[in-house]
Amino acid sequence: DKLHQCLSLGFRAWAQGHLGQGSAAHNMRARMGRMAHALGGALMLDEWFDAADAELALLDQRYEEALDRGRGVSKRARASGSLLAQGIGERVWGHAVWQLGGTATECDRHFRHSLDALERGGLFPQAARTRLEWAELFHKRGEDEAAARQAGAAFMLLHNCHLPHATAAARALRARLPAALFDLPD
Repeated sequence: DKLHQCLSLGFRAWAQGHLGQGSAAHNMRARMGRMAHALGGALMLDEWFDAADAELALLDQRYEEALDRGRGVSKRARASGSLLAQGIGERVWGHAVWQLGGTATECDRHFRHSLDALERGGLFPQAARTRLEWAELFHKRGEDEAAARQAGAAFMLLHNCHLPHATAAARALRARLPAALFDLPD
């Protein structure tokens, strides 16, 4: 039916963005928007797709837009209790703050808020993504011990969720950090 088709367009767009197919993601999201409008406008999971739009802006390096979208979705999701949208919104907000030259303190605050929402909701694969992105930022700031703590925690979350294919990002980050900082199982 039209509702399921519309929702699937949104999820496909989100996946395409993560696969580096920004143009296809935007086209798919536009199709979803037209279909949602024809169905009456607001759909269930709107906050999730707002979070996806914030992530797509971040992935496309549109940092001002990502900041605005991340901030907006985080605030709306906090008010409605949508922990997934809040966690993703905070992660995007923190990452965009960093990219736009904000302070490490402000950036870290948003990553902590992201983790709080995602872990409170039991959304551990998303919490692991937050930890990996935060670890990358710690590494870029020269804070390799903090990067190792976050990467190690992300690895364990993914491992405990039985997502061995997803641990590749933690392993790749580990390869760039001094080996003495942490030890992950192979």
